[in-house]
Amino acid sequence: MIAMSRANAVSQAFLLWRHRDRSGMNGHFLDTEQSVVAGQQVTEEELDEIVELLEHRGLVKGPRSLDGRPGDPGTLTSDGVICVVDHGADVQKWNESRAMSYSNQSVNVTGNSNQVVGHSTNVNLSQSNTLDNVHTLRDAAQQALAGLDTYEIDKDEAADVRAVAEQVLAESANDEIGPGRIAKLARKLSSALMLFFGTTVGTDFAQKIIDSLLPLVGLAG
Repeated sequence: MIAMSRANAVSQAFLLWRHRDRSGMNGHFLDTEQSVVAGQQVTEEELDEIVELLEHRGLVKGPRSLDGRPGDPGTLTSDGVICVVDHGADVQKWNESRAMSYSNQSVNVTGNSNQVVGHSTNVNLSQSNTLDNVHTLRDAAQQALAGLDTYEIDKDEAADVRAVAEQVLAESANDEIGPGRIAKLARKLSSALMLFFGTTVGTDFAQKIIDSLLPLVGLAG
């Protein structure tokens, strides 16, 4: 499995190359200077894994080969172009920007204290009740810790996820925690969960938790 830091760097290099070369087969990337990332040549196996991850995140698309390899050529989607143009092909910055844009779409529903937060293809209703928010936050932290036993990630990155999740659990043990602090902890935990994005199954796991945290990210202090 490719480490998250390596995955981000290779993804960035591939997206920048693909933005310039719209039609070349994926393998052509390996013959370019851009395929040497942090002084290390990208391998064919790494490239396949990265293209599959980018496909899964909706940044590239392409026809699948008969042997199940990722789309080739993997061309940029509209989100992929935005990632390159607006975020320098930095997938992590693109994802963080997307999360913040979701939180900014929240509106209050007249007649009650519910908050509507729209994202992806569904709408999550998040009660502004502090106890509910704390429960959501703690549940996400507990799921993150459980994921460390299921999804293989780099040892140092696992330590980072564990540290953040344990901080969330410690600080949220007090039900009097304010909405502003809940929002900060939700953002911090969401960023830590991105360390699971080194594999497709890890991405699925982490994205579901990050989506559950989105209503908390926009809470006012």
